[in-house]
Amino acid sequence: MSRNAVVIFTKFPATGRVKTRMLGALTARQACLLHNACLADAVALVNAFTASSFTAACEPWLYVGGTAAQARALGKALGLSKPWGVETQRGGDLGARMRKACAVRFRSGCAKIILIGTDTPWMGPRRLALALRALDHADVVLGPASDGGYYLVGARSTLPAKLLREIFRAIHWGTSSVLRSTVENIRRHKIPMRLLPRDFDLDRPSDLARAAKLLRSSPERSPALAKWMLEDRITQTGVTERARATSESSRRR
Repeated sequence: MSRNAVVIFTKFPATGRVKTRMLGALTARQACLLHNACLADAVALVNAFTASSFTAACEPWLYVGGTAAQARALGKALGLSKPWGVETQRGGDLGARMRKACAVRFRSGCAKIILIGTDTPWMGPRRLALALRALDHADVVLGPASDGGYYLVGARSTLPAKLLREIFRAIHWGTSSVLRSTVENIRRHKIPMRLLPRDFDLDRPSDLARAAKLLRSSPERSPALAKWMLEDRITQTGVTERARATSESSRRR
């Protein structure tokens, strides 16, 4: 039976260095706690997926943007043990780091790889299963995000390395053109592709209101995030007011 891998890409949770687009609406400490809650839910998501009947022989990995010591410390703090593997991200921009992670896992013998971030922790294990099944019929799968990026990218080992490189070429990371540019690269090289259902990233203050609404009715979809929102009194109305005040303050500068 072929081996697959699901990889969480995350930054090391240093106060003031994560969820920086939330600063103003949230304090640096709140933003770091938010990042940690999303990361905890992402790990729980992958654990549920790899332990479920949705898949078999799927390796869980955490790839950390930081030093090797930070990666080890984060893995330990999250309680990760076998079968989890922990690595550092290597490469220049985000595209290079994702490409190298794919290449390493393919060289290790994995047939398919799925990469996710921590900004859509409520997607559920069935979404990951859908992504793996999509790779039975395509070389690349993308999960479109409403902000113009994507919350998931997957590939299979039959995709030549030079085409894997082309997928992530000349992308302006962190902008609303990420998905469009990636799809253009894929279509330009005639790479078979599948798209997953659209979702949203928890990246900006307005996203907090949307997440609060989602988790108020279904907290089990992202329990650590729902708990953090409750403890920090993050409500749809409160977040919207903070986001509006932050936006107005920015315009006055």
